[in-house]
Amino acid sequence: MQSINSACYGAPIAEKLGKKHMSSDIALYSHASHEGIFSFVEPVTYPDKIQSLFFPAMMSDVCIVKVTSDWMDYRLGETILTLNALKAEKGILVVDEMVDQGRLSNALKGTVIEEYVKSSDNPTEIKSLLSEFKFDTKEGNPRVLVDHSFEVKSVGTVVLGVVLQGEIKPYDSLVVQPSGKECMIKSIQMQDKNQDLAGPKSRVGLSMKGIKPEDVPRGSLFSPKGEIKSKKEFSISFTPSPFFKVPLHDSFMRLGSGLQWKQVELKDSIVKSETDLIAEPGQKALFARVGKPGEQRIIGWGEMK
Repeated sequence: MQSINSACYGAPIAEKLGKKHMSSDIALYSHASHEGIFSFVEPVTYPDKIQSLFFPAMMSDVCIVKVTSDWMDYRLGETILTLNALKAEKGILVVDEMVDQGRLSNALKGTVIEEYVKSSDNPTEIKSLLSEFKFDTKEGNPRVLVDHSFEVKSVGTVVLGVVLQGEIKPYDSLVVQPSGKECMIKSIQMQDKNQDLAGPKSRVGLSMKGIKPEDVPRGSLFSPKGEIKSKKEFSISFTPSPFFKVPLHDSFMRLGSGLQWKQVELKDSIVKSETDLIAEPGQKALFARVGKPGEQRIIGWGEMK
């Protein structure tokens, strides 16, 4: 059974597509049927916090954008910039009948969203369209991207995340970066059921041995020992946003990449951080400044070298 992870943007729609499992700055929903296991994530604290906009697309395969007339403002603009920067080319576009179609067409012209499959907001239709998407399955050594971690009484450290590539099974020994801690998977759950194996794109809950929640912040990555190394400095092919016109008094900004959200310094295409970051070649990144809703916040984007 295939697993499909979707990011939901615009007017609320995830609550119609699945059952809510948890909510923080992002909310997680899921639905299982004969067509597959559908997971949905939507920003909760956006537009107050720009990182809440970035995270869903970074942990998903498909984006669902629902546009209503009251959403035809800076929020649509920031969403367009984000999905373009991350090259989120697979998606579904739901447009309310009250939206000015000409204005929307002009806003989406030349963007990835322009090519999204059109749909009504009917949950059955959306899930049917999602099941038709084809995805490349990444083989190789396992990698699991973490979005939440916490302590459960009598269980220990529990981690929620997505298998990016490879397969994981109970008793696998892994290393979590950037903390570098060695650990072991005690058990795996999907849809609240224990599993002996989880493959690419599976959304999982892992009971872990050898680490505490503070060792596994959001953006951490599980992999075999020696495969991934974190770093404090790396080069990037940076593209400034043509819409960002606010003078920067220094080169410090926030970097969002692979669910990491860190203050960094960017100068001459070199990124420096006071703390370790996962920075793999080809990894996409967004740069932003902390600001109020409606202010110019997205500075630019790029790929790590």
